Amino acid sequence: MDRLSAELVHVVCSHLETNDIYNFRLTCRAYGDVGACYSHRRLKFHFHHDDFQMLELLSRHPIISKNVVSLVYFTNRLELKSDGRKKDRVDLILDYEKRTHRLNTRETHAPPSATEELNEMFQEYEKIADRQIEMIQLDEDCRMLQGIVSRLGNLQEIEVRYRDRPRQGQAGNNMGPFKKIKRLNQRFTRSKPTGCRELRSLLSSLPGSTIMLRSLACENLDWTFFSEGLGTGLHAMPSLQNLTMVELSLNASTELAGRPDGASEPASKHLFGTGVVGRFLSSLDKLRDLRITLGCYAGRIPKPACLPDIITPGHHWSHLESLSLGGLECEGQDLLGVLGAHKETLRSLCICSIELTSRSWFELLPAIQEVLCLDTACICGELIDGLYEGLAWHGGYPDEGPSWVTGLGHAMNEYLVSGGTMPLSEHNASPRDGW
Repeated sequence: MDRLSAELVHVVCSHLETNDIYNFRLTCRAYGDVGACYSHRRLKFHFHHDDFQMLELLSRHPIISKNVVSLVYFTNRLELKSDGRKKDRVDLILDYEKRTHRLNTRETHAPPSATEELNEMFQEYEKIADRQIEMIQLDEDCRMLQGIVSRLGNLQEIEVRYRDRPRQGQAGNNMGPFKKIKRLNQRFTRSKPTGCRELRSLLSSLPGSTIMLRSLACENLDWTFFSEGLGTGLHAMPSLQNLTMVELSLNASTELAGRPDGASEPASKHLFGTGVVGRFLSSLDKLRDLRITLGCYAGRIPKPACLPDIITPGHHWSHLESLSLGGLECEGQDLLGVLGAHKETLRSLCICSIELTSRSWFELLPAIQEVLCLDTACICGELIDGLYEGLAWHGGYPDEGPSWVTGLGHAMNEYLVSGGTMPLSEHNASPRDGW
């Protein structure tokens, strides 16, 4: 077997799963370096010192470092301040586990040594939390990432996520290095403002490197990222000019929720109105896949941006094949204008919780179907009408699973792709959330 050519071994490795590659590398020392080219192409890590040490080692490996394609940074972390109620929490967890154990086994006592095990977990928890505080105070995470990213010469994808979404045929795991304290995982939190520190630390490592990203994704990114510093100058970063896929899920709900009627314009709405996001997106000439969502703002919470704030009026991407828009308000003509400008290339469309400020979806949905020639469509969340106040059509939430898509959602998707009878009517409309 060790007489196989290096080219053939590369072909074999390219078809193996990661765990199989690990085993393959052990069969023969001669295959170790070839397997290293495929074993760590997508690296996932959390805000944990052990993960950063792992990244440091891999980035210094002469072969692995040249073959890392994707970095995925999870924003979930531990509460950084102890609340001084360890005993209360131990008792609460034990009580819950005792009741669950009794329901499952009809035994009246909790499993042996449960208290001791929990106390050990809390000690480990406090150790990790203290180390996280130290990393933040010393800016250690940012400094380490700057060196790590600079050594990953073939890096093409950066993702900032708050949960591990399983890929097809794989199981998701959001615990990572926190498995030792898995019984305390209800104490996970996310950095505030959400995602900003993580994305900033990754992108600030790019200037001066030869890295040219092709894909950038950030989940639940707080709107303040675009208010100062790095976020205002993304359109001028050379490392981002080759991006073909951008996914931004922006969050302004903490500022907008609970605002009284007649309150002054929220700062997030003013910021998006400056066009800072639109300037960044307009600078990406090679864009093929664009996904922009501003949360799922239900009820009377105002949407923080309108379509022209995000997509500069009149701008055209020559290669745009897939477009996903969510959580925006827009004039019907603005939406139709964006879609019509890309009708020659656009083959996939997702519309989630879009609020029309004029016109009705009765008129706009057929117009979209007539303009576009789609292979796939997804209408989800609620389509809020601009003429019938308080009414909406609900398509469901496919991200939560197939069973979350409504019958109307399936009908709208089928209509946009294949035509036929327009599925919207006053009879299948329902009150808008919160009305």
